[in-house]
Amino acid sequence: MIDILKKIQLEPDNLESIEMLIDEQIEAWHNDPKLQIDLAKMLGMNEYEWTAYGQGIDLKLLAGWRQKGWPTKCALCNEPLDYKSFGWFIIEGRKLVHIKCL
Repeated sequence: MIDILKKIQLEPDNLESIEMLIDEQIEAWHNDPKLQIDLAKMLGMNEYEWTAYGQGIDLKLLAGWRQKGWPTKCALCNEPLDYKSFGWFIIEGRKLVHIKCL
């Protein structure tokens, strides 16, 4: 297991090589249909981080959210948003918004 977000926090100037590590893991998974792996677990991400990653969040921002906490309000309507209840989407690679606000 590689904790990608922790690696980004420790090596913020090394993002390109960290993204290559992610690509290698995903490519290995795609190239072997029999390979039964949990990519989120392999990359050290929880289900919320993995979902945000799948929606195109900036990895440095996601690493910061892990360290400092996720936003608690929708970036569009400014109403409370609990990321643990899902019902959200990442827009522009960095904004957490309610799905209903899209």
